[in-house]
Amino acid sequence: MPWFQGWSMNDQQGKTFLEILDAMTCLEDLSNEAFRMPIENVYKISGIGTVLLGKIQSGMIQTNMKIQINPLNLIGQIKLIEVNDETIQEAYAGSYVSFSVRSIDKKRIRRGMICSNVTNDLSGQISSFTAK
Repeated sequence: MPWFQGWSMNDQQGKTFLEILDAMTCLEDLSNEAFRMPIENVYKISGIGTVLLGKIQSGMIQTNMKIQINPLNLIGQIKLIEVNDETIQEAYAGSYVSFSVRSIDKKRIRRGMICSNVTNDLSGQISSFTAK
C-alpha cells in the first residue's frame, strides 16, 4: 500500500498487566453489614406469589427472614431464595438473587425501592442530605 508510510512509535514505559492487578485493592466484605437491596424487578408468579429480583448490596438474607420495603414501609417474609435457578437457604452481599415474599402485593412495589431487614432498617425516607 503506497499510501501507508507506517507510524512512528516511541518506547512507552509503564507497568505490566500483572503489576497492575497486584496493585489493586479488594473490595471490603459487606456481608456483615445491614441488609440492603435495591429492587431491580418484581414479578407475580402463580403458585409462588410476589418475587423480587436484585443484587444484594450489603448484608445477607435467609429463608423466613422478615424484610421491609421502603419508602412504603411494607413488611413481608422471605419464603424462597434462588440464585441462578438454584434454591438456597441464604445469600450474601454481591449475590444477584430472586426471592418470593409473603404478605406483599406486587402492585405496590416499584423498581428502585429498597429492601432491608426489619430489625435493622435504616433506609427510611429523608427530606435532604449533604453530599461529600
